[in-house]
Amino acid sequence: MWSPGGIIVSDFSSKKGPVYVIENEKKGAFLVWVEGTDTYDVKIFAQQIDSNGVFKWGTRGIRIQFGAGIRVTKDYNGGFVTLFAQTSEIHGRAQRVDSLGNFLWDSLGVIYLLVEGTNLGHSWHRIINKDKNGGVIIVWEMLTNRGPAIYSQAIDSFGNILWKTNGVPLAPTEPNQPAQSWPAATTDGNGGVIVVWQDWRSWMDTTTTRHTALFAQRVYSNGVVVDVEKVENIHLLKKAILYQNYPNPFNPTTKIMYSIKKEGFVTLKVFDILGREIITLINAAKQAGEYEIEFNASKYGLTSGLYFYQLKAGEFLSTKKFVLAK
Repeated sequence: MWSPGGIIVSDFSSKKGPVYVIENEKKGAFLVWVEGTDTYDVKIFAQQIDSNGVFKWGTRGIRIQFGAGIRVTKDYNGGFVTLFAQTSEIHGRAQRVDSLGNFLWDSLGVIYLLVEGTNLGHSWHRIINKDKNGGVIIVWEMLTNRGPAIYSQAIDSFGNILWKTNGVPLAPTEPNQPAQSWPAATTDGNGGVIVVWQDWRSWMDTTTTRHTALFAQRVYSNGVVVDVEKVENIHLLKKAILYQNYPNPFNPTTKIMYSIKKEGFVTLKVFDILGREIITLINAAKQAGEYEIEFNASKYGLTSGLYFYQLKAGEFLSTKKFVLAK
């Protein structure tokens, strides 16, 4: 129970910190903290406390893992998600914990970043909610052989990695543009993320004043960053873009997003694996801009399997695969 002098969450037996506190859905809070006596004996603990100051997970709380570098957000389903790096390997890991203190993902945590090869380390992590189902998006500063760069990764509510292995780079990291740091992030309201960071790329040019700049970028819900992706026909990219649907696989609904750079007639069609047209979703003139449409497979009596959707806008034509998994 609450008391005039406060209540002891963890005793004086070891060093503590940092500590995070976030609200739960019952007017209480989750507490997540690091404690340990030396670099190789650092543990992550968590405790749930109710509105009356009563601990819900015993007097000691639960131990999540050996590690440090924590960041925490609630999962909107009565629990929370925390990031950490194990002290023995420093890979980036994430764990989801429910209201009873059970681990919902791999017991060691889901690895969203492997420190190997040209990936030399990571810091300045940010975590935001991807949706209200327990999915999250992570943004961090990656130390590469070209210098610091900003990356992002998405994890769904089941602990599945959704974007590229080791994350999506938010901007090119050419030899003369290596310095990106200190990211801040927020949801784009559509399953993606908008990130802003400090950028030192002009420092490599001795003819300019060496001030930092602020850059911003959006990663769409399917993990696409247009300016970073390799596009074979760049002149067509200037006219239109067809993005990968999300979610994929899906059942029964998914969202298809596209953008066109100038006004024109647009068609968006869905085909089966034999090339037979199932439905024309769009067949109309459109203003320049970004569009999103929901496809509901249950309306067409489709069975599980591979399908295709195709966008035509002027001379631009692009086809992508998607999978219905019932």
